This record gives sequence, structure tokens and C-alpha cells, in this order.
Amino acid sequence: MEARYNCAGNLIVISDQKSRQKMPKAKFDQIIFIRRLVLGTICNVEIKNRDGSMAGNCLNGLRALTHFLATQGKMRDQVAFYQGRQFLASGVKRKGGGIIEVCVDFPEFLKGREGQPDHVKLGNEHLVYWTLRRSAEKPASYIPKLNEEYIYFYEETRIGDDRVGHLYANVYEAGVGRTGSCGSGAVAAAFSANQKYGGCFWAVHFPGGALSVRVDTLDNRVILGGPTERIS
Repeated sequence: MEARYNCAGNLIVISDQKSRQKMPKAKFDQIIFIRRLVLGTICNVEIKNRDGSMAGNCLNGLRALTHFLATQGKMRDQVAFYQGRQFLASGVKRKGGGIIEVCVDFPEFLKGREGQPDHVKLGNEHLVYWTLRRSAEKPASYIPKLNEEYIYFYEETRIGDDRVGHLYANVYEAGVGRTGSCGSGAVAAAFSANQKYGGCFWAVHFPGGALSVRVDTLDNRVILGGPTERIS
């Protein structure tokens, strides 16, 4: 059985097929194979990119998978996702509103030298470029070895007493190329901005839509939310 999701322009396929060779015919960015679900609290997965390569993580995909498990009645309030023995994230179903989020531990962060990108590790690896006022233009065929985010505009707004940072970015995913959005890319960009400007609340605006990121410094975790629409 397969389910297709649109997560702010990031196209995800969820599959419970046993064959690791079975790839969908419809267009997608990442596919997540459900390998094992234990008591609705632990889920082991295998994640592949469009070109068939393995992906180290896919947070938009795990948001989609959380939605899938929740609507199928196959999870409790929270489920921990692993790929092999590697912990990826926890999917959370909030009561009263159907909000789906994923939580990750603080990523590894290496600040780039002047003019160089920040390096962020979330199971997969990201290069975050601050190109401010200059949007990156890559050939349509460009597929990077690591995920790349290009932040070309930054501004702040206020919601009550909270300061919200708005990041506008393009993203190029390893094994895929340019995509509408990227969940782990949003976390990488927001965490890079957190190290640069401080603050906890971020809206990361990609061409396909905006994702929300909250940096929780008390529990050393980052929470990702955003649109999750099942399309087939």
C-alpha cells in the first residue's frame, strides 16, 4: 500500500511494501518504506531519494509518516523513528487540532568561516549559505552531494512578546535536486539562524510553502511543523 503526501511542495511517498526494489512511478522526492512498527511507539524505516540513493533523514517525510500512522490508528501520541539503529526524530500528534510535528535533538553544528556555509548534521548533512539579497541560481540538472540551503532574505516580526524570524530560502537536496521545501533543511536553516541571531521561533519560507521551526533550548531539541496534505 502506498500513500502520497505534499509537504509544502516536498513530495513524499509512504510505502509498506516489503520489496526494497519497488519504486513508485509517480513523481516524488523521497520515499519512506515502513520496515517495522512496534506497539505504535517505535517505527523502523528506510528512506530513499528520487534517484534511488539512501537518505540519512527526511523530516518532512517523517511528518507525513506521522500523519499516516495517526490516521490509520497505528500510533499513540508519540512515535520514535529509526533507520537501522540511527534515531531520526519523534513524531508527535497533538490532541485537539490534529497538528503533526516532529522533534529532533540539537544537530551537530559547525559555523562556516567568512563567506563559507554553516555545516549542520541531522542524520543527513546540510550546507547553509547566507547569500542575503542574492538568490542562488543553479542549472535544472544540479544535484548536490550534500543538501544545500540558500538563505536570500531575513526579517523579523512580533507575535505578542515573541520575536519570529522569517527566513526565505531555496533548497537543493542530495539525490533529488531543487525541491519545493525540505524539512531537515528548514531545521538546518533555522538552527543556523539561531546561532547567528538568537531567538526560538522561525518561519522558513521555501518556494513550495512555509515551515515552522521552534528551537527549544531547555530540552535541547528542535520542533518542526507545517502543512501535511495527503494527495493519494
